[in-house]
Order: sequence, then C-alpha cells, then structure tokens
Amino acid sequence: TAPSYAVMLVSWSINGFAQFGIWPAVIKIVASVLLPEHRRRTMSYLAFAYPVGATISFLVAAGVLKVATWPWLFWVSTIVLVVLAPLLVLSEHRAKKEIDSAEVKIEESAEKADDKKKTSLWLVIIKSGIIFMTLPAVVRCMLDVGLKSWGPTMIMENYDVTPSFASFLTTFTIVSNLAAAFLASWLYPKRCRNVATAAAITFVASLPFLVLLIFTGKIHLSFVVLSIALVTTFMTVGSQYMNVFMPAVFESEGRTGVVAGFLNSFGALGCMISSYLFGYLAENYGWTGTVKVWVAIALVASGEDI
Repeated sequence: TAPSYAVMLVSWSINGFAQFGIWPAVIKIVASVLLPEHRRRTMSYLAFAYPVGATISFLVAAGVLKVATWPWLFWVSTIVLVVLAPLLVLSEHRAKKEIDSAEVKIEESAEKADDKKKTSLWLVIIKSGIIFMTLPAVVRCMLDVGLKSWGPTMIMENYDVTPSFASFLTTFTIVSNLAAAFLASWLYPKRCRNVATAAAITFVASLPFLVLLIFTGKIHLSFVVLSIALVTTFMTVGSQYMNVFMPAVFESEGRTGVVAGFLNSFGALGCMISSYLFGYLAENYGWTGTVKVWVAIALVASGEDI
C-alpha cells in the first residue's frame, strides 16, 4: 500500500511509462526483422493479444476480489510479471537460435535495416498525413474507455437494475471485444487495402449505435447493452489498425517504432480526457447531453479519418 497519493501517482506513472515503451519496440521488431510473409500474421496475433489479455485480466481480478482484498490485485500482477520475465528471455534466446540456423540470416536483415536512410520524423508525420490520425486516435480511446467506464453507471441511472448488473455489463463488453481481432483481419487487408480507410469504416459503422444510445431510458435495455458492446468493439478494431498495422507502413522510412509511440501517446491522452470529461458532462448535462457529445466527436473524428 502506497504511503501517500504522491507515491502512488509517481509509481503508476512509471508503470505507464514502461508499458507504453514496450509496445513501440515490439512493433519495430516485428516490422524490421520478420520476413514479409510472416509479418502480417504476427501483426494479427498482436492485435488478438490485447482483447484476450483484457478478458483474462478482468476474470482474474474478479476471482481475486472474491477471495482477497484489493491489494492482492497488485501482488498477483507482480507474481505474473516475475514469472513471465524469464520466460520472455528464454523465448528470445530460442527464437534467435532458430533464426541463426535458418537459411535467411538475421545479420543480413539487420544490415539492410541499418542501410536504410531514416526519414525525418516530422517530415514523415506531415508528409504522410499521419498528423491527421491524431484526433481519431484520441477519440477512439475516449469512446472505448468512456463507454466501458461510464456505461454501467448510465444504465443503472436509467433502468431498474441491480449493482451486480454493472459487473455483468463489463464482462459482456470485454468478452464481446474478442471479436475485434477477427473483424480486424476480416476487413483489412482482404476487403480494404488501405489501413486508414479501414479505420475510418469502423468509425462510421459505430455511429448508428452511438445515436441509439441517445434514447437510453426510452428503449429496451438489451439495445443499450448491445450498442455499447458494438461501439467498443468497433473502437477496439480501429485502435488495432492505428497501433498495430498503421505503424508498419512506415517501415521503409525506418520510423515504425516512433510512429507507433506517437499514435499510442495520443490514445493515452484520450483515456485521460474521458476519465474526467464524461463524468463532468453527465453530472451537468445529463446522459442525453453526454451521448450527443459522443456522437459529435465521433462524427468529427470519422471525417478526419476519411
């Protein structure tokens, strides 16, 4: 237990810094080291890892809280990290050994990567139009985190449900988001060759269900639950395009990891904004006004995506 709020804040900030540092590095390694025919499949596995990890973590957290107090959530996380760290190192050594014994040498791939002339980061951001992806990156995380965090409260204030229903909704939403990985691979690149266009499609597809949430309290509860699940699933698909597939496009400029970190940072900004903004809107303008803001920012962001 942290002795003060300041210690907790610093510790949690370091934790967030470490987590956001790992993701760009992983994308960089996959994009620059793996062969092209293996790269896309690995990207799909990475996209699937997020919703699976979120589902497992929620189920584990729910189980821990039934038999122990909340500090044990952090102890369990620590134990998992301690166990996985050596496994990660062993996996890295095994993978390197297999690569070294293969026909294609990792040294050749590394030399080619070193020979690539890195394009200026700001030139890449401006010239490629990636700067216009920042607003959609923010809004996606705002809606995803906002609906998952505030959706149960919105339902409890508009329908006659028990507090345990909030737990069910959270579980249902997270489990339904597992479909995001399959939807992401189904749409891109098989049916849509451009990753930015595919991301825009997910935004547009979520709009009817966001509009439906305006009528929360007037329509049947099942429509509200389904709408929340679908919107968060579409946002998860879009985030996978933004954070997994889009950075890989910049491998030829040698900026895969930096672009991944750049877009990921704006997603983190969206998470932070949603935690405070939506609570303020609900308290001062009601849920109808809050949902209208969700629809408005989704419209603006989908226009930016397109």
